[in-house]
Amino acid sequence: MVLRRSRTGPRTDAARMVGGLGVAVGLGALAGALFFQYVMGLYPCPLCVDQRIAHGAAIFCGLVAIIIAGFNIRLSIVALVLADLSFFAGAGIAFYHAGVEYQFWQGPTTCTAIGGLNLGAQSLDSLKAMLEQAPIARCDEAPWTFMGVSMAGLNFLLSGATAIAMAVLTLGIAQWERPGPRRGPWRSF
Repeated sequence: MVLRRSRTGPRTDAARMVGGLGVAVGLGALAGALFFQYVMGLYPCPLCVDQRIAHGAAIFCGLVAIIIAGFNIRLSIVALVLADLSFFAGAGIAFYHAGVEYQFWQGPTTCTAIGGLNLGAQSLDSLKAMLEQAPIARCDEAPWTFMGVSMAGLNFLLSGATAIAMAVLTLGIAQWERPGPRRGPWRSF
């Protein structure tokens, strides 16, 4: 497959802007998470790490959409859809995590209870020393809240809003040059 540079136009620019939205929100969320980890000393639990992976996937797909928008708008739209699905997945993980923090349902046993630890300790004293040195982050405790909403709850709101906005905008880009009469809210696209 040979990539040929196509002419740039409003549809290409719109795809790049939506990809930029995904990249900006993903980078902002990751920067915030890293700030809380390395500056505030709040270590991530396994569910927090899963949310970071979803943001990383959204950033990657958004960058791909930006880069290939000038070459192939259809592939750019596919990358935007994948970025959008990454934000939906992150919102789902954050919703589950917030429910675990607020005790709505039981979380995974790997981060809500101390069980199944295999730290390689040779004696009880070495196990005690290893446990005292290792930061333990539990999934069922919210280490920080803003107006009663945990970081997982805020991530759910951010990821969910971004996913909805990207879905609407990507749908508008996909229908931009669709032949035939346009009905409904997509007439302006």
